[in-house]
Amino acid sequence: MTPWSGPCRMMTVSINTLATDYIGRATFAQVNLEAVPAIAEQFGIATVPTLLFFKKNRLVHTVIGLRTQAEIANELEEFL
Repeated sequence: MTPWSGPCRMMTVSINTLATDYIGRATFAQVNLEAVPAIAEQFGIATVPTLLFFKKNRLVHTVIGLRTQAEIANELEEFL
């Protein structure tokens, strides 16, 4: 996420809601890529918003661009 990105700010609401809905099943983290550019470099993030899905500490899926809360939940369910 970046603070200036409208789509990032829009998805923050969905991510926060999902984090509550998935307590104990999934962990959510949000990173300001302007504050920690090494994360963007490490994972090749060139566009925001970008969602990275990890399972057992391994990157298993990447979603680029604005998504609805339902779309994010559907993507997440594939990996739980």
